[in-house]
Amino acid sequence: MKYLISFFLSLWILTPLSAQWESMNGPYGGSINDLAQNDNYQFAATSNGIYRSGDEGQTWHHLNLASDKSFACLQIGIYGNIILTDAANYAGAKVNRYLFRSEDNGETWQQLNRPEANWPFYLSIALNSSHIYVADQTDLWVSLDNGVNWNLSQINPAIDYIWSMHSYNDHIYVNAGTELYKSNGLFDDFNTIQFGDFGYAFSFFASDSLYLAEGGNGNLYRSVDGGLTWSNPLNELDGYVSFSSYEDAIYINNSSTIFKSNDQGLTWTDQKSKFFSQLTHTMIATETKLLSGSFYTGIQTSKNEGKTFEESNFGISACFTQSLVIHNNKLFTGSVSKGISGFNLQSETWDSSHSLNILADISDISSFGGSLLAIAGSKLFKSTNAGLSWIETTPFGISNMPFTFFHFYDLILAGGTLGSSMIISNNNGDSWMRYQIKVDGIGVTNTHLFATNDETRFVAKRKVLFRSDDLSTTWDTSMNGLILEDIYSFIDKLYAFGDTIIILEINETSYNYTLNISFDNGHNWQAYDEGLPMKEHFSGIKSITKVGQILLGCMYDAADGVYVSFNNGIHWQPFNDGLLLGGVYEIIHDDTYLYAATSGQGVWRRKISDLHTVSTNPSPAPPEISIYPNPTNGNIWLEMESLPATEASLIISTVQGQVMLSEKIFLDSRTEINTDQLPSGTYILTVKAREQVFSNKFIINK
Repeated sequence: MKYLISFFLSLWILTPLSAQWESMNGPYGGSINDLAQNDNYQFAATSNGIYRSGDEGQTWHHLNLASDKSFACLQIGIYGNIILTDAANYAGAKVNRYLFRSEDNGETWQQLNRPEANWPFYLSIALNSSHIYVADQTDLWVSLDNGVNWNLSQINPAIDYIWSMHSYNDHIYVNAGTELYKSNGLFDDFNTIQFGDFGYAFSFFASDSLYLAEGGNGNLYRSVDGGLTWSNPLNELDGYVSFSSYEDAIYINNSSTIFKSNDQGLTWTDQKSKFFSQLTHTMIATETKLLSGSFYTGIQTSKNEGKTFEESNFGISACFTQSLVIHNNKLFTGSVSKGISGFNLQSETWDSSHSLNILADISDISSFGGSLLAIAGSKLFKSTNAGLSWIETTPFGISNMPFTFFHFYDLILAGGTLGSSMIISNNNGDSWMRYQIKVDGIGVTNTHLFATNDETRFVAKRKVLFRSDDLSTTWDTSMNGLILEDIYSFIDKLYAFGDTIIILEINETSYNYTLNISFDNGHNWQAYDEGLPMKEHFSGIKSITKVGQILLGCMYDAADGVYVSFNNGIHWQPFNDGLLLGGVYEIIHDDTYLYAATSGQGVWRRKISDLHTVSTNPSPAPPEISIYPNPTNGNIWLEMESLPATEASLIISTVQGQVMLSEKIFLDSRTEINTDQLPSGTYILTVKAREQVFSNKFIINK
């Protein structure tokens, strides 16, 4: 549910300014909540606002509802040149709802008073020459004065759900599931139309005396006498149904194809549609085309009455994008149910067709050697020609369920099946072998994260972090202060940036992330949240990117966006100028730009040089510990400039993590430490003072 809410309430920006995030207007497609049209234009309500097309859906132009806000549009009502749209604005944790009206085909808009409807996501909207009708889940509201005042209709108080409304020939039809109501022009004057023996309708269509209804049993029913009698002309419906018509042609869809009738619904022809999205839930028919819209794959257009479809999203950018990679001077994007699209970084244009056209959740994309690799659902796909064609190359069958990539000297994938181990390839993904660690000779299963630096390898298994300093020969499980006490918390992300090791811990009940950092190669840990907007639910950093010495964190809450740290994660501050706050899933970069994958807003970018214009944390960066003499044959001295005298905790451990000395000390600018009891060897000294951690290595030669 959290993904759906985030998806519906994503926002849009029209004119980005310089020195800030800017929308890349793609990849095309995404969440199409409603389609409607009049004699001049087609209109699309999307998670990024309302769009208009003057060429039967080939290209689309964004309409600005208000200059100071951005909106998700959910439903459209049309009567002539008058357009109404139900809109939402997501401000922090609060969702504000609006109703807008245009009398000039969307050129200008006026905000109307909105009735106190209960249904949080959708309003059904319909209007005629004198009335505006708005229906939530259980109530029907009517206004006779363009939304200044609203009256609650008294039609059947036993109604428990209003499915939809439909306007035809100045009448409003209200589908209440078990009954159909037809307005007679007065505020609360409706005729009741019975649905006959089938008794229930999910969706319906009205035209003159012709009524069509999708029955609760999945069949189509027809009436030509105002609903007095019904026949059953089509028994092949299965899945969500929408109706559309143009002149004598009527179209109806199920989850896989489209049916057409030219005789007022008496007989139907299966168009045997190809490439028709099973997620389609709204259609409109124009003079030459049939347009379909879906929650994930955007708008598709058919020029042959629904037999074949092609993309018709150009200008609409609403993709739910999760993963990014740059390969052969092209930015590839992996989206939910949208497949993979490409952006040419030289010509700055999007491909008009998918690079990997698959209706699956693209959870990760990676460039390895000369190949592109993508995980779609539980399958692995590979391209050796920069995304022009793909082949499935799932290692060990789908039972291993790979779900993300990790890089070191070879390519690592994680397996999600119980009892499985990670799998590894060192030849562009052509062949694979199991990668399993052993502790005391016993193999460890269900490991799912991997990270490495020049000295150490790290592997995570839910609540345990394994660490090896000898190229995976032996593994240590002493976590040295990294304790995941809550039974619902586990390790979700793992990063190694030199000696700085970062773990993102997620709680499965609150969906809060905790940032754990070790500055001494995994020996000692501390949680940090300074500057981060922490909440009761859905907060914290969920993924991290490093650019030079700067960390960028993607926040979990859709209202928080991107945060940046200039001191290895100790302090964070927002980096959201121009970015409409929403879910940000991943950030990558090239030599010039940062690229952000978002939920329902497509891809955004910002110049890397903007990082240097951000006002950094007013607190100074933590000083390094100077240890001398180093090497030493006796005691050592610590020197830490710019740190006030304070009490501190001192830990001296071996490079394998064994703690040799732990005590409280009084730390001054120059402090002597007695090391007489330590044998010759290499050690890591860690000091915790004033909620900061400082670390350095030293050697004893006796």
